[in-house]
Amino acid sequence: PGDGTSTETQTACREAVVRAETLAEQTMQAKGQQAGDQSGLFGTYTHKSLEPEVHWTDHLWSEVQNLVPGSEWQWLPPSKRHLANDAYMPSVPPEPGMGHFACLMDASGSVSCDPNQMDRYASELENITSTFPSRLTIGYHDTQIIAEREWTAEDGPLHLEMLQAGGTCHVQPLAWAESLGEEEDDPPTAILAFTDGYTTYPKKEPDIPVLWIIPEGNPAPPWGTVIRVPVYDYAQ
Repeated sequence: PGDGTSTETQTACREAVVRAETLAEQTMQAKGQQAGDQSGLFGTYTHKSLEPEVHWTDHLWSEVQNLVPGSEWQWLPPSKRHLANDAYMPSVPPEPGMGHFACLMDASGSVSCDPNQMDRYASELENITSTFPSRLTIGYHDTQIIAEREWTAEDGPLHLEMLQAGGTCHVQPLAWAESLGEEEDDPPTAILAFTDGYTTYPKKEPDIPVLWIIPEGNPAPPWGTVIRVPVYDYAQ
């Protein structure tokens, strides 16, 4: 499916959330409950149940699929990622050497200090690079690249390091990501930038597509594709 299907699905999910929250509010009013009598857990549970944390991951997968050449979906074999959730969904046929992804990990404390969220990021990166056979080049950074790592599915489970540094600037890190693979003529298919959004951006947008993974409510970059991670996702 293309962008239209993904957009329609996301819109339908949002509309379902609005309808459910409206129904919950009407039900509470019908029972004569006053404001403050109902535990906030009900509203929180409704919102989290109908707009689960997978929303940002689905957005990420959709964007990656659109960028990877030859990533047509097929029903046999099915997607192992979705089978784990008892859902029979199409998969992408493997093609060796299909992609090379650059990953920028913001090493400021607000991003790298949460081990649960780092594990979530690692899991999604591992699934993507396994589904779209490719290598992952990771750059941990503050204002400069402070550590580099290479990873492929053959290396076993991906573990993101919890490196913590100072303030953030994406000027040099993006230049570094753009230069990857120049000698081997294997530039990244995309740059996946995990950050809190409190950073300095270069004035010129890179020639390579950039996907920003940023918490909801935080500043958005002036260009690129923004993928919002719900705040409750960080609290889990």
